Amino acid sequence: MEGVVANTKRRDRRFRYSNLLLLFLQMIGGAVVATTMAARESYSALSDGFFGEGAALMGSWLADLLVRKEAIVLVVGLLVLTVWKEFRLQSATRRLLFNLGGIAVLMGLQALLIYLLYAPVNA
Repeated sequence: MEGVVANTKRRDRRFRYSNLLLLFLQMIGGAVVATTMAARESYSALSDGFFGEGAALMGSWLADLLVRKEAIVLVVGLLVLTVWKEFRLQSATRRLLFNLGGIAVLMGLQALLIYLLYAPVNA
């Protein structure tokens, strides 16, 4: 009986540390995405050289939409929501899955930004 309780405590501790690590990685990922979105002036100067002034950022309406201050507010809102859910959700498994999902969303968004911003330069 004591072995079952010890294994449960060990598993709970492992979930807690894994969850905190994922939350930390999610915060770093959110900061990276927000920093990429905040560098609009640099990307605009590069885009104007390739596509001319007045064109959408890097010739893409999606890049033009994503690299704005409003998008940064959405990313910061996502990060605030992830911290809020840490205090509201009881299940460690659900918190872990939400953190994995948040990291996947941020990684996908960063990959999309890199593709939209740098693919036209390499073409």
